Amino acid sequence: MKWSVDELEKYEGAKEYFDTLMIPLISLPLGQVGVEAAKEYKWLDEICNYSERQLTGRVLLLPVYYQFEQDFFVPALMNDDFRYKILITTNQTWYEKLQDNGISCYLINRKNDEENLAEIVKEGKKLTKAIMEHWKNEISE
Repeated sequence: MKWSVDELEKYEGAKEYFDTLMIPLISLPLGQVGVEAAKEYKWLDEICNYSERQLTGRVLLLPVYYQFEQDFFVPALMNDDFRYKILITTNQTWYEKLQDNGISCYLINRKNDEENLAEIVKEGKKLTKAIMEHWKNEISE
């Protein structure tokens, strides 16, 4: 389910079934707003949307969270309303810091042919599989 008025109205009636929060993160240094930043946003957004559609009914996808500083801090969105919280980023440094702090995260590497639909689907499938593996690992522990 996406963060929109129509979908959130449905969410209110079924929120006990949603146990996973997806939070896409983008680094956006203030002096570097431009085409490359927009491409990175689109790449991350398309992949997260693909994965959300595959996991509809269990996942709430938040809008992309922009971080303007180079140093990353965990968003206040990390609360206990959801059993699983997965941050998704294209930033290798943030990914490593999140991993070091025991926070569930997934790194999406940008490709040269990032506008290719087949590549978006391929990466979306990888993300979906990673989320399902995360669920599986939590159950088996």
